[in-house]
Amino acid sequence: MIRKLYRNYNIPLLLIILTISFFGLIFVYSASSEASIIFRADLESDYFLKRQFMIMLAGIAFMLLLSLFPYQLLKKGQFVLLILFIVFIMLFATLLFADEQNGATSWLFGLQPSEFVKLAIIIYMAAVITNKQSKINNLVESFAAPALVCIFVFLLIYFQNDLGTAALIALIAMALTICSGTKIIKLLLILLGIGVGSSFILFHTISDVQRNRIVSFTENPFDDPLGSGLQLSSSFMALGNGGVEGLGLGASIQKTNGYLPEAYTDFILAVIAEETGVFGVTLVFLLLLSIISIGFYTAWRCKDAFGSLLAVGISCMIGFQALVNLGGLSQRIPLTGVPLPFISYGGSSLLVCLIGAGILLNISLQNRMALDKKRNG
Repeated sequence: MIRKLYRNYNIPLLLIILTISFFGLIFVYSASSEASIIFRADLESDYFLKRQFMIMLAGIAFMLLLSLFPYQLLKKGQFVLLILFIVFIMLFATLLFADEQNGATSWLFGLQPSEFVKLAIIIYMAAVITNKQSKINNLVESFAAPALVCIFVFLLIYFQNDLGTAALIALIAMALTICSGTKIIKLLLILLGIGVGSSFILFHTISDVQRNRIVSFTENPFDDPLGSGLQLSSSFMALGNGGVEGLGLGASIQKTNGYLPEAYTDFILAVIAEETGVFGVTLVFLLLLSIISIGFYTAWRCKDAFGSLLAVGISCMIGFQALVNLGGLSQRIPLTGVPLPFISYGGSSLLVCLIGAGILLNISLQNRMALDKKRNG
């Protein structure tokens, strides 16, 4: 049995995930070692490294366990209802009792519950869509309940002033709905109408912090490099300083003296670019693209609708999160506070990515075992 598992286990995907996680760990230390001393004199230079390392070990343990846990059990009605119950309890508790950080009230007991909601929504949507396959073209009957759940979840996270995570959940839900097999044209028109209408309403109800981020997105950050443009101007200078080869590991200029705020979280890619140049950034993109591509390939090969949708959802979660982080870093979209998957400092994000990777590994494993069984009769 062990030999059979080893033969069908997706070792390349596992190695890619471990590589990008350890790569992120290196740059969390590089980006945070000075910041931990500058902003918190009572902290040691390796404070953030130690925290991230412990969380990464826990995440890897969860990933390995889930890679052997039959993903089909996640589709059971009792489990889906339990997930929804926990999600709503976590979000309500966060809304009522969470501490405010950087303008958002998203952290409860050191964790960010909205990060775990992304994975919960993927499991919920995949289960509902799979169970409604016979009536999938009836949009009201198939999608009314999940749409209400997603809108409610979106609003609970939105009122925490965490528009970035709320937008990611909306994008993931839309992607899964499009991949459900329903009539695409009618669905796209409905989604377009909802998107335009909600964007207009949200812009007039968002907090001042979020509105300033959207407004500053349209401005030249170098017009106010010490004010509203501080993060982006420092990010651009870091990208320019790195060039092709980079300044060398630990030699970033912008991370020193607080020039680049959030250097080890949202803007960690700017530090990677400054220290390792084009080569380091290309490596990050290739590793992320490999995980996403393997995820979509796994979804394509999977004969089970639930497994296929789970793989699509997890791949979209990682892909959308990377695109939103990169978009904010390069001023293609407003800053959202979304971390770079597997790399940025942040326990909740890293745990969710590794747990999602574990589910993806199990779907791949079961696909390969089914093909192996069919091949050998």
